[in-house]
Amino acid sequence: MQDSSNDSRITNYIELISPINAILPVTSNTVSISRSEVSDIIQGRDKRLIIFVGPCSIHNESSAIEFASRLKILQRDLPQLLLIMRFFIQKPRTTVGWTGFLDDPNMDGGNDIVSGLERTIKLAHIITDEIKQPICTELLGSTIEPQYINPYLTTGFIGARTSESQIHRNLASGVSFPIGIKNPSDGQARVAYQGVQAARVPRSFCGIKPNGKICAVHTTGNKDAFAVLRGSYQNGSNIDKGIEELKNHEVAIVVDCAHGNSNKILDVQYDNALRVSKSAHVCGIMIESHIKSGKQKPGPNADPDISVTDPCMCWERTESLLRIIAKNQE
Repeated sequence: MQDSSNDSRITNYIELISPINAILPVTSNTVSISRSEVSDIIQGRDKRLIIFVGPCSIHNESSAIEFASRLKILQRDLPQLLLIMRFFIQKPRTTVGWTGFLDDPNMDGGNDIVSGLERTIKLAHIITDEIKQPICTELLGSTIEPQYINPYLTTGFIGARTSESQIHRNLASGVSFPIGIKNPSDGQARVAYQGVQAARVPRSFCGIKPNGKICAVHTTGNKDAFAVLRGSYQNGSNIDKGIEELKNHEVAIVVDCAHGNSNKILDVQYDNALRVSKSAHVCGIMIESHIKSGKQKPGPNADPDISVTDPCMCWERTESLLRIIAKNQE
């Protein structure tokens, strides 16, 4: 029974299964190997370029599986690159809008989080354990969700809207994988670097154990934290300025070729990727790509192969771009 004084704006509570009981068994070494590879690249021990590429947001299982399968095949031809698929299942909204596959998997406003969590775990397991394609995601929500998807993630990101959030910096210090801290919405690269510094040291916060029990969490700090330049919709691209500002600091730099650095223009994203991939100061780039080009409104009848959030490059153009970038790395 809900407490009318404490729960006056809560409609109901729906209990979730504990992470340890929800996680599907991992049998491949895809995640452990790719985490080590990303770590080696951002620490300068491996000179390959990381490409974080895939849909702006996941909204359909079959389409995500198709993209992962294509990316896995392409990786065999491009040993100069490490291809990590974007697996973004929660989306920040400036005001209101669809908040992602985990929160509203049917895109009907039903917000069936129980089903979304179950489907997210199953999809992540298929991609990483069966297809053996590494994935990355943004840690958007809280200290709870990562416990459910941690076994499948090669890399994580703290987004522009939460890069200054204390709880997300705490979380970044304790996750088991490399993590990128993006610059905030105004484009300040130094704030991304401050986030990296905060994530590198031991921190303490409230969270949950894999068995679902609430507890105090104490971390070691994450030495594999890196900065991500994503530009600003208000102030424009920060690629050149950000690289110049951070290049003499002890921090790996990844450039998000989309978002504020492209103002969501696909041709600009393409040009950014080509140019930045040649920079000696950059160890990775992010590209938004899907099976088909463009974007559409989210909804139950949305085309599974077209982005329902930011516009994405089609697969054919993405493949061509990656082959050119790989050739330039030789």
